[in-house]
Amino acid sequence: MQDIFEGDSLQFAHVVFPAAAAAEKNGSFTTTDNRVQSVFKSVNAPGEARADGDIIAELYSRVTSSIQQGRPAELMKEIAALSKSYSLDAGAVVKGAACAKAAAFAPVVRSAAAVLPKFQLLVGPIGFDNGTSTTRSENHLVGSPAGYLELHPNDAAARGIEDGDLIKAFNDRGEVILAAQVTERVPAGTVHSYESCADYLPTGSPGYSPDRAGCVNILAPKRFITPTSTAMANNSCLLQVEKWEGNPI
Repeated sequence: MQDIFEGDSLQFAHVVFPAAAAAEKNGSFTTTDNRVQSVFKSVNAPGEARADGDIIAELYSRVTSSIQQGRPAELMKEIAALSKSYSLDAGAVVKGAACAKAAAFAPVVRSAAAVLPKFQLLVGPIGFDNGTSTTRSENHLVGSPAGYLELHPNDAAARGIEDGDLIKAFNDRGEVILAAQVTERVPAGTVHSYESCADYLPTGSPGYSPDRAGCVNILAPKRFITPTSTAMANNSCLLQVEKWEGNPI
């Protein structure tokens, strides 16, 4: 396990590597539209925490007895050599996809037995995240203490759903129980939630029962949002919504 804080997955780890946070290391992030954004170290990492590249490089060196360096510039050169989405220009990282043709649209793939869902799911980032660091922020937890789903008043009325009711969002990939927020902020026929959650709490057997922690990620298709990214395709997610008739959560 490699993380910046102790999380729920720590109990499953045989080895733990303390990692440096974003402000404690040099490197880059790549957005879903292939924009490479450089980040620069502003503070030293505490204790034995190290940058991701350093951890992976030393682990590789110890396992293979072949010395590897985890310097960001060297890592980016290797990435650029292996991926057409990147290029190097006078030592600076540039957006390689700028000169490439636009990526083809990848339609949603559903199983043959799936019932055609009604709603298009829209997602956005918020502090209600995977829990590694954001759930340690009081401001984030005040802004989003639990998962919820926004839907249009007309859609809510047609399903007997009122603001604050527990609802079930589901498709052929899973079921999630959330609180309803009835609002005209979203158009009819669409629903809005957030792309990740602080926990996964199934009501029964994991993977075979509704989640009650707002984990809408389980509704998303397995493919990535673009052929050259590693981001989930939550915006291509279709689902049904109905009032939750089960036991109170």
